[in-house]
Amino acid sequence: MSKRFPNSKIWTRREIKPLLKQLSKHLCHFHTEYGGSWRRKSKTLNDIDIIIRTTRSYERWLIRKILIDAGYGTVLSGRTYMDVFYIDIKGFRIPIDVFYCDERNYGSVKLFTTGSKYHNDFLREKLAELDMNWDNVQCFTCNKTGLRVSFKTEDKALSFLGLGPNKPCQRNRGDIMYDINYNPVREL
Repeated sequence: MSKRFPNSKIWTRREIKPLLKQLSKHLCHFHTEYGGSWRRKSKTLNDIDIIIRTTRSYERWLIRKILIDAGYGTVLSGRTYMDVFYIDIKGFRIPIDVFYCDERNYGSVKLFTTGSKYHNDFLREKLAELDMNWDNVQCFTCNKTGLRVSFKTEDKALSFLGLGPNKPCQRNRGDIMYDINYNPVREL
């Protein structure tokens, strides 16, 4: 059971695939991709994470309207970078987290939405060593100066943290693997 939605369950990839096809039809005019458990190729999912590249607020309004008109309920998050929708299937509720980003912060958002929670906690520990935080999924923030750093690719964000690239399927619980011989080049 998901803590966010009282009437939700854990879904298999096979059960969720038709819903992703339906969502893709509704969002076909936007640069959309799936993150989270789907991208990590987890066997089960309890929500769907969608990344949409857009820079215009009216596009975000249009996306909300399209999904609501298609029967997805909405729980607006109150954040400018995401909305939460849901759909009821067979008496169960599936949360759909929609993350908005642009070219400048796409890598930061993709890294966060791919997760897993354990992987993101690991990255937060790395940020703490640099006296930084990840309170906004679109950027890393310096605690002393407030300077925000965003990344166009996941690999650049990982390199900034002193980590080499890894595959999304290596970011599941207990599977967090990085090349210990990786020699990063920090670039802003």
